[in-house]
Parts: sequence; structure tokens; C-alpha cells
Amino acid sequence: MKSLLITLLIIGGLFLANDALLTPPHQRLIFPKGPAPVIKSTPPPSSTEAPSPSPTTTASTPPAPKPTPTPAKTTDFVPPPIASLEEATGNWTAIPERAFPRNVLLKQPVSIKMSAGTGQLAAGTSALALAASQGVLTIAPSTASTARGQIPVTDTDFPDQIRSAYETWKTHRIQIARESWEARQKAPATVASTNLVDPAGKPLTNSSGKYDIILESMRIGQVTEVRPDNIRSWGAAHPGLVDGKPGWLIEIDFAATTIFGTCDAQAQAQILNGKIHRWIYTGSGEEVP
Repeated sequence: MKSLLITLLIIGGLFLANDALLTPPHQRLIFPKGPAPVIKSTPPPSSTEAPSPSPTTTASTPPAPKPTPTPAKTTDFVPPPIASLEEATGNWTAIPERAFPRNVLLKQPVSIKMSAGTGQLAAGTSALALAASQGVLTIAPSTASTARGQIPVTDTDFPDQIRSAYETWKTHRIQIARESWEARQKAPATVASTNLVDPAGKPLTNSSGKYDIILESMRIGQVTEVRPDNIRSWGAAHPGLVDGKPGWLIEIDFAATTIFGTCDAQAQAQILNGKIHRWIYTGSGEEVP
């Protein structure tokens, strides 16, 4: 019994010594516990490979700059804007009177009214187109006939005829505009009034009976459709209003080149303060290019 007690005392002493001396302070059971140790995080081992550069720091060759388009020189000729044939004719609903009369080939049969009754012209027949309204042609079998019929413009070869004339006119229009531009490069921008009008501002005629103020206007390209080579007759200068002010007017009959072919036309030169103010068509009042 005495030996058991001694054994227990020895074991208890060893347990106390172990708790006091060998056990970490925060794990003691008998003696006061101490603070738990702070565990420091260990950084990951550094890689021996060089880190990949981020996309934002990647060195790259900048893209080659786009070539700057060279603007057209202001001294270069610029063709005038030209409407398409469909635009010029309002899709064949706005055909002027000067396009008629004209022989056309019918693509569809058409009924005609005569004094003795009605008849019909077969497809493939040639007829005389007299006028047009809202895309419909009024036709007659011949010049002497009083019979009349109506047929859509597109049911005849009228558009084909005009398309050919339009291409010729377009080429002509660009060529005339180029010649006008070339003339302006060599001449002053305005028409000089010296020796072209009298003290009252009335245009003077030269030895051939023509008006130098008109010829000068053509020479510098102020008007392109009226030219010395297409004038058929010269009117006399007469007083009139120009933009509500007293001026002088001269009518010129000439052969106009249009999308409907060559036709007779009349232009009016309006003179104000000894200079040609504008050119207009006497019929429509539109400005002459």
C-alpha cells in the first residue's frame, strides 16, 4: 500500500512538471495558460520563371497610321451635279411640251377614238406622240389624223429614245461646264461695263449688231447653255424690271441641247447696273445654266 502511494506521487509530480515545463503555455491543463502563438503565413516559393507580362504592359508595335486622303484641289474642274433621267422626268410623269411631237413605237395595242367610231393600233405600230400628262402619252396614227388614243409612256419606246438622248446631253453638259470653267480661269469673275452700256445703262451693239455684254458673259462662263455657235437670233434691248429695279432685258433665241434632244428655246439676259445679273428661260423663268 505504501509503494502504491509513492508511485502515484511520482506520477503526479511528473505530470505537474510536464504541464509546467514541457507543455506549450496555451495548452497547459493545471498551470495558467499563456497566449497562443501567432502563426506567420509563409509566402509561396518564388518561381524561377519570369512572370508573363500583362496585356496592358505588353510592348507592341503601334499600328501604321492610315494615309490621309488628299483633298481635291480647289483649282481642279468639278463636274456639275446631274440628275438621273428618272429624277429629271419625275419617273416619266413630268415630260415638257418641247419633247413633242415625236414618233414612238407601241409595245402594247391601244384603242383610238375617231370621228367615225373607235379603232385600235396594234403592238409594233408606229404612232405620233403629241403630248404627255402624268405618265400617259396622247398619240395619233399620223400627223394628218384626228384620231386620238392614250397609252402609258412605258408601253412605248419613248423612254428608250430619251435615254439615248440623255446620255448625249449629259456628255455635252459636262463638256460645256468644263469649257466654262476653263474660261473663268482666264477671265475676271465679273463682266466689265466699260464700253458695253451707254450712260443710261442700255447695252450697246457692236458693228455686227450683236451685244458685247452678251458675248462677254458667254466668254467668262457666266452662262453655258447659250453660246455664240447656237444662237439663232438676237432680240433688241428693252427696259424692264430686274429684282424689282429698273434694268434692261435682251431675249436670245437659241438651239438648246436637252435630255429630249435639240430644241428651240429662248433665254433672257437681265442687265442691272451695267452688268448681266442673271440668265433665265423666258418660258419657265428658271435660270439658264
